[in-house]
Amino acid sequence: MALVQIERLGKSFGGDELFSEFTAEVNPEERIALVGDNGVGKSTLLSIIAGRESPSAGKVHLARGARIGYLPQVARLAGDETLYDAMKRPFSDLLAMEQEMRALEIRMAESDDPEILHRYDALHEEFTRRGGYEIDARIRAVLAGVGFTEEEFARPVAELSGGEEARAALARVLVEDPDLLLLDEPTNHLDFAALAWLEERLLNFPGAVILVSHDRHLLDRTTNRTWEIANGRITTYRVGYTRSRPLRAVAEEKQLELYTRQQETIARYKDFIARHHAGQKHRQAKDREKKLEHLKKELVERPQAAKGIKLRIPLGTPSGKMVLRIKDLAVGYDRPLLSVAEETVYRGERVGIIGENGCGKTTLLRTIIGAHPPLAGMITLGHGVRIAYFSQTQEGLYGDRTVLDALLSRFDLTIGEARGILGRFRFVGDDVQKRLSALSGGERSRLALAILS
Repeated sequence: MALVQIERLGKSFGGDELFSEFTAEVNPEERIALVGDNGVGKSTLLSIIAGRESPSAGKVHLARGARIGYLPQVARLAGDETLYDAMKRPFSDLLAMEQEMRALEIRMAESDDPEILHRYDALHEEFTRRGGYEIDARIRAVLAGVGFTEEEFARPVAELSGGEEARAALARVLVEDPDLLLLDEPTNHLDFAALAWLEERLLNFPGAVILVSHDRHLLDRTTNRTWEIANGRITTYRVGYTRSRPLRAVAEEKQLELYTRQQETIARYKDFIARHHAGQKHRQAKDREKKLEHLKKELVERPQAAKGIKLRIPLGTPSGKMVLRIKDLAVGYDRPLLSVAEETVYRGERVGIIGENGCGKTTLLRTIIGAHPPLAGMITLGHGVRIAYFSQTQEGLYGDRTVLDALLSRFDLTIGEARGILGRFRFVGDDVQKRLSALSGGERSRLALAILS
């Protein structure tokens, strides 16, 4: 029996249709890769399946008793509880059951009422069946898997960084052990070790999965079905991501052939009508007109190639040979996260910063650009050095302003110049009037790159 049945689903925002007439089902143990360009509706589809958002048309039916675990692209943990306590939230009913059992144990010590014993036995059996005695072990294993040390379990959620909070949100979804996992870009804040752990976890997960990711290796390793959103339609393939690409190419080739033949037929009909509409063959011309009208009601769309972006970062006046010098640097907050004894970066060099989650990579960058004070040491920029910063959380790209306003507020540009820049990053036509709050994660990243350029 299917976990989820989707019937003629559609979603529109104003006059813009993301997708329509989508019918499918999700069966137990199916692993579905949900793919498509930025802004086509992947996150929206997951949100509708999770019941967080309403469709414009159609329905989603969830099997009776089926449990969904949903990780949105921007996940937040609210409250002033500790990281460990936040992981216990999905087990609130089991924890309440445990409290009642403890209370019954006290009453049993004071009374031999058979009703108390009967109630305790029933609770104990249900608590055991649902894994109540394994909650602590499950929480610890998942938190360790996404990169938290045991010392960090007692940290308040409010003190977590954006990346740490995203990992914690992923842990809470995984610890629930649902029947269907909906994961929207779960790898964004994972280091190599946590990514390998997640891959193994998904391979051994007994339920169904719908996974949005741009990590092709992860998709190929963990999925056996593919849903692709493109041009307002959702196409399904009964194979994983890489194996779906040749099938897509064949379908596009057939569609192009149909499109070409139809356009040739339309051209022939128009030519015949133009030459004979007032001559001896006017009746045949009328017949062609009727056929032409019929064809126009069933036009085959031309397959559209995927659009790329054009990133050009102007260099301006060259800086001095020395770009950045660091000496005796310590970065962190209450305590040092990392230290740099001495490093120099020269013009033309490309430096990669790698390390485990929480080791201070982002803090180091924020310290270099002057957004966070160093705990010790010196940072010196070379002559003529100008810094452009692509933030992990894209601060300032939220709210009610439009995409166009976000660019114009930062630079002295004409509207035409701003539209030209945004067009290179696939914001065309009315896209530039889109509110920042309505952008998908990928669209927000494209806007951040447009600002850098």
